[in-house]
Amino acid sequence: MATAIRHVREQASALERQAAAQLDASAADGSLPARPFVPAGVNPGGRLPGDGLPLSSAGGVQLDTEGSPFGGNPFNQEGQNPFGDTENAVDWRIPPPKPTPEVPSNPPAPLDGFSMGNPSKPHIPWDEDYVWGSEDANFGDGLNWALWQGAAVAGRMKGLDDAVDMYDHYRGNTGNPASFDYEEACDEDKSIKKNVDTEIARIKAAADAYAQAGYSSFPMVGEPRESIVYPETENWQKAIGGYQQWSSANVWVEGDKVTMVVTVHAEDHYNFNSGQSDIASGVPDDANGRFTSIGWAKPFDSSGSVTRTVTWTVGDPGQAVIGGGESDHSER
Repeated sequence: MATAIRHVREQASALERQAAAQLDASAADGSLPARPFVPAGVNPGGRLPGDGLPLSSAGGVQLDTEGSPFGGNPFNQEGQNPFGDTENAVDWRIPPPKPTPEVPSNPPAPLDGFSMGNPSKPHIPWDEDYVWGSEDANFGDGLNWALWQGAAVAGRMKGLDDAVDMYDHYRGNTGNPASFDYEEACDEDKSIKKNVDTEIARIKAAADAYAQAGYSSFPMVGEPRESIVYPETENWQKAIGGYQQWSSANVWVEGDKVTMVVTVHAEDHYNFNSGQSDIASGVPDDANGRFTSIGWAKPFDSSGSVTRTVTWTVGDPGQAVIGGGESDHSER
């Protein structure tokens, strides 16, 4: 018995030296093993990550070429990475993403302005009533410039942050495109939310028609349309006012379930319109449009978007579940 015990101890010591040698070699070249070394023929006591996984014929844990017992995924059963290599790791518990749909070789006819196709920002012609740099400035323009700078400061204190951001960009005189937070606009302005909901309902109806026709995976894109409702809050009236929307989506049909990831794009051209006036203050647009005419401020394009995931049963798009944004909801 004593001889047997001594033999087991000697074998264990040899295995420990073997493990230490591998760790030392890994440390020397700057790498560490993907998991603790498990010697062949030894059952590692306790709960090491990977316990219960198939063993190799030699008795050790069978690793793949990435050194992970999870087929290249170093997360353990709690979705945590016990080995510290998180840079390229993927949680194996999360289903893989759906493949990107492709346009069919023979796509069907468009429906209500929507067709099967990949997203492409449309060309939208905008009106422009003031010609930049077409007139000379005078002393009064300098006074008005300072006056409106003060008005912008007051507007920000009033909470018109998005409106002032756009106005400041206009006065920056670059003409470069700008972006606005369309998600915030949906949350703060019921009219804008209605515009988004209406656009989603339209593309959802077209997608359902395609699904009923037997198409199972396809991208969609819609034509730009003028928003149906004008913003009701002063902040968004001044920030974007009347604007246009278009949408793009990827659609998957699995059995009788339709999943659509749709992005609603908002497009605007920030400028002032001759003969019109600000809704809240009644100040004529000419007061600020003048700054374009004298070359002190330049109109610009602006845009924003929101993305939603919509699911429903084929043939029943009215009973859809919409996810994304501040509040997920079901349609009834």
